[in-house]
Amino acid sequence: MAKLSLIVKVLGYSNYIDFINSNTEAFNFNDLRIDMNNVKQNTALLDSLVGCWYSYNRNLPENPSQAKDDRIWRSAKEIYKSETSGEYFIERSGGDRHKYFGKVTAYSDYVFIIMNSNTFIRQRHFVSRIKDIKEKLKNPEYKLHELHFISTCISFNQEPIALFEIFQKADRKIFVSDSISFPIESEEIPTSIIQQLEDTESNRIDYR
Repeated sequence: MAKLSLIVKVLGYSNYIDFINSNTEAFNFNDLRIDMNNVKQNTALLDSLVGCWYSYNRNLPENPSQAKDDRIWRSAKEIYKSETSGEYFIERSGGDRHKYFGKVTAYSDYVFIIMNSNTFIRQRHFVSRIKDIKEKLKNPEYKLHELHFISTCISFNQEPIALFEIFQKADRKIFVSDSISFPIESEEIPTSIIQQLEDTESNRIDYR
């Protein structure tokens, strides 16, 4: 959170919560953007993101030992390019039947996602880096199958939340567009995801 706080101060806000509040009061999806005027968007990277994805995380309580059981949360996402504006949009499933809608941008080897919910004003931000992606994309056989994101938002009690999230490309033919909570030993969860998320201490982000 220290780096995020530094970024929002450069943007003219006193802290991260003020930044969130300023961007959710109007609740206009057209205002969801991350503009870097001096940097060209990495459209090759954005094009490689188009499609269906599952994202996995463990939204733990303040004290991980108080978790009722070991579970992994899987959300469904679709990234697509607008035929009219050329922008890249994302739709994400959420709990309790709510949905998130947002925009995706990429500069150099970084991917940024900013989303709002359609049922309550709660903005989420995602940041990922794919090292050497420009060189990797020069290989026509290269396929981007997995991304690691830091996801941040503000809870209902105005506490910042930061999560480690793993995106994996999904097959559209068998894609399930719901958010589902699975037991950590579920066969629905890829073994590689379990291996990365089962260590709660290493994957819990300390925002203080």
